Parts: sequence; structure tokens; C-alpha cells
Amino acid sequence: MKRSSLELPPTERLGLRPPQVIEILGSEQIFHEVCQIGWLKPVVQRHRLTLYDARAVRRVWSRIVEGEDPREYLKN
Repeated sequence: MKRSSLELPPTERLGLRPPQVIEILGSEQIFHEVCQIGWLKPVVQRHRLTLYDARAVRRVWSRIVEGEDPREYLKN
């Protein structure tokens, strides 16, 4: 069975902490921009714990790779 490119390998984490997301995206600024415009929202937000869905992070990265620029959404 062929898996979608957004599916996760069985050993990959499902929830990612902000530093992990920043590492994946390669930039703290991009992380803050995509959160500010609503492309990425935490699935768990507690006192000292914030987790983002790893699939959502991949979707954000796909949008960026396809040429969408989060900064364009900040201007509106």
C-alpha cells in the first residue's frame, strides 16, 4: 500500500514541541509567521507544554515549498 507523502513513519513523533518545529522549518521567524497567520495551531496547549501536529507541520512546509509566502498573509 502506497502512503501519502504527508503520512508519518510509525516511529516518528506525532506531537512536536516548538523548538522541534523551528528546527524542521529552519527558522524561528517562519515559525512565528505561520502561527500568527493560522497555518499552524497547537493541538495541546497546557501550562508548560505546547505540541503541534507533525502532519500539520509537513503541510505548512509543503505550502512554503509550493511557493506560498507566509509574509504575504501578514500584510493583509
